[in-house]
Amino acid sequence: MDRVLQIYKTEIKKKYQKNLLLEDLPTLKDLWEDHKEINITILIECICLQMNIMETLDMTFYALSMEDIYMCDNIFVVLGKTIKVSNNKFTFYSPPILDKKKYLHYPEFFDQKNIPCSFDKSVIYYSIGLIVLTCLASYPIFLNGAYYINEQPICSFIENIKGKPYFFLKRCFVNRELLFI
Repeated sequence: MDRVLQIYKTEIKKKYQKNLLLEDLPTLKDLWEDHKEINITILIECICLQMNIMETLDMTFYALSMEDIYMCDNIFVVLGKTIKVSNNKFTFYSPPILDKKKYLHYPEFFDQKNIPCSFDKSVIYYSIGLIVLTCLASYPIFLNGAYYINEQPICSFIENIKGKPYFFLKRCFVNRELLFI
């Protein structure tokens, strides 16, 4: 994880020309709960950059929460739980111990009953989309195998979003591709 973090720091510094320190920084959850303005475009751009770096290392996040994203001078750094990717998939050989109230999971995660179990690396984009939706609206509710925002299914809810976040979310929930905007 230290190697990945160092690459994050280097790439983000290059892109934003800022000094990045992760000590005592507010998390995205802190900012959201304090009702501070969150720059969704910068959040999306930082996540895309970091996911691109992860993919070059054949790694991905398998769990993300709003507490795993830190903010420093309008730069968001993601430090979620990572796993190695092989042939575009990652596999759990023992059950991951995660707080279901804290982490925003892709629906396939809840369907798995046996170990080992494998997932396509693109499932994490669903979680990233849930984090962005939380910042735009409210915390998603998982009910009957699907997520809802303000009592609307996610796909219906995002149809009312305008601009870059709309296209980003469509890719996260429909195509499961994370591309630079």
